Amino acid sequence: MIKKTGLILLLFLCSCSVSKPVIDNSLIIARHPKPIKVFGIGNWKPGYSVLTLIDADNQYFVITTKQIDTLKKGAIYIK
Repeated sequence: MIKKTGLILLLFLCSCSVSKPVIDNSLIIARHPKPIKVFGIGNWKPGYSVLTLIDADNQYFVITTKQIDTLKKGAIYIK
C-alpha cells in the first residue's frame, strides 16, 4: 500500500513539473496582418497591462506587456 501511494505521489509531482513554452509577444504580433489597433487596455498587475488588439482581418488577440501610459484605445500598436 505504501509503495503504491509513493508511486502515485511521485507521478503527481512529476506531472506538475512539466515545463511549458514561454509565449513571446513579438511572435504573436508577427503572425497577424498589419496594421494592429488597440481595442482595449486592462491592468494586470502593477506595471503591466493586458492589451486586446485587433489585426487587419478583424481577428482579436490578447498580449501582456509593460504598462505604456501613452497608449490609447484605437491607436495603432507598434512594437
